[in-house]
Amino acid sequence: MDRDLIIGDTEERKLESQQMIREIWRDVERGDRHNANLLGNIVGIEHQQKLLGDPWPSDGQEIYADPDNPRLSLPQEWFAAPSPLGIACRFEFRFRQLLSLVTEDAKPSATELFLIAGLTNWEGHEKFAETILSLAAINLHGGYLRESKAILVEVLAVVALYFEKMNLQGKNALWALRLLIEYAPEKHEYRFRYVQELRKHTALMERELKARSAEQPNWIELARRMDYFFDVLVDSDQKANRLADELMRRRLSPEQFFKQQTEREKALGLGRQRFQNKQFEVGMRDLGPHLPPPAIRFVLLDDLECLDLWLRLAVNADQRPREFDVRATQLRDLACQYIRQFSFTVVEPEAQHLALELLNVIAPQQRSPQVAAD
Repeated sequence: MDRDLIIGDTEERKLESQQMIREIWRDVERGDRHNANLLGNIVGIEHQQKLLGDPWPSDGQEIYADPDNPRLSLPQEWFAAPSPLGIACRFEFRFRQLLSLVTEDAKPSATELFLIAGLTNWEGHEKFAETILSLAAINLHGGYLRESKAILVEVLAVVALYFEKMNLQGKNALWALRLLIEYAPEKHEYRFRYVQELRKHTALMERELKARSAEQPNWIELARRMDYFFDVLVDSDQKANRLADELMRRRLSPEQFFKQQTEREKALGLGRQRFQNKQFEVGMRDLGPHLPPPAIRFVLLDDLECLDLWLRLAVNADQRPREFDVRATQLRDLACQYIRQFSFTVVEPEAQHLALELLNVIAPQQRSPQVAAD
């Protein structure tokens, strides 16, 4: 079962894929090895349709029952006195439903979950751990769980160990630990383990970057990639202080800055629409006032996003603007500066060093900048 089944390149194909997933869900039996992966697709569909916050149960339904497939309903004893399980919304039901695939205990201990992972590989359920990561990421931004949040974090901690020690997958281990840092920022153990995994991953990245040294760097993709790996370790006070210094240098008040950011976000959204509609010259004109000024000392990711989009519009325009090369060079320089900033905004010295190591591999690749047309 492929999680990409719910993705289509047209709205019609997307709806067809969603309908197919729902039909498959109605037919599966408890114990089918695809159930966790399939349930992840169901949650993805309901996330797109903004249904996950809906109250549970729906009118006329039992709290434990899945109306589409009663065979995958929750154990009724979970809701018996004296400590009945509470479920407030659809997302919470789906999370408990996923958990019920591997345990009959409504409140499994970390030890039990670790044994289930290690001895049975999640009872043979394909993509169970990856689905936990997806649900944890959705809940982090949606805030759906109340009563069940603690058990989610407990399961997530076991999933992190699973990818670190049992089924060695560095990217998923990093994802799990990133989420744990977000859920439990007070636990320094997660930050330490994240940096250790990051050390392994950056060694692979260095080899990849060196192997591709003959290619023109995609600066925005490099910056986004570094942001994904290092931003979770950034000290918010350090970043705020650096940004405040930058605003003072530009003689901007915080209110003026936030207004500019709001306007830029709208301009980026409109610019992407212009690009899709092949309105390249109009898109360049609209985005021009929001490009970063010269000689900025503290770079934000949307400075780079704005430059990259303007350059992609420009390279497709009927006539390339005179300032194209200047803006392409600015993107390159600011992307390197953005990566360099992690060497003083991140708390952990080892992670600071890793950012500089990667920059040292990337920086020699600087040449006459080029921008892809798509």
